[in-house]
Amino acid sequence: MNTKNNNVYHLGLTMAGAVSAGCYTSGVIDYLFETPARQSLFTSFMRKFH
Repeated sequence: MNTKNNNVYHLGLTMAGAVSAGCYTSGVIDYLFETPARQSLFTSFMRKFH
């Protein structure tokens, strides 16, 4: 594990089950990737117009 950089996060995901479990997991993965991007856009918007 890299102890010099505190900005590195390791995330492990597993997928198991039928098709419905895969669909649920893909929704969760999409949420995990979209949330930081939306937060960044919102923060820059608020800094610009607030």
